[in-house]
Amino acid sequence: MWIDSILQDIRYGARQLRRSPAFAIVAIVSLSLGIGANTAIFTLLNALLLRPLPVRNPGELVLFGNGLPQGSTLSIPDGRTNLFSRSFVRDLRGKQSSFLGVAAVDSTQFETKASIAGSSYETNRVNLISGSYFSVLGVPAFLGRTIGAF
Repeated sequence: MWIDSILQDIRYGARQLRRSPAFAIVAIVSLSLGIGANTAIFTLLNALLLRPLPVRNPGELVLFGNGLPQGSTLSIPDGRTNLFSRSFVRDLRGKQSSFLGVAAVDSTQFETKASIAGSSYETNRVNLISGSYFSVLGVPAFLGRTIGAF
């Protein structure tokens, strides 16, 4: 019985849209733009927030410090606001037994000029990383090899 009611409503709506084609065009364009905008927003949010990181075991990654661009050790008990030193990372890697690996990345990004295979120089954004960075993340080299541990 409710199916008949729905079919009657659909037929009535189609008759009304046929009577006023300008309204029908505006309604169809509005629906199309709304559906397209929602699809674009969901695609962006899915890529940025919902999809897991493309690394091995992304739920097991731990960030020491607060990840601010200038770097800090506010989570360390003495609260000094210094960058983690190379010796600190080396000692952490050697003395820890809870983690599968330890990698370091300089949270300050800078620009430099680089040329690949004799092409013209281009400006690239660079982050300094430790040699264990790719192995800890479980990301293999696409071509060639990754850098060695320090």
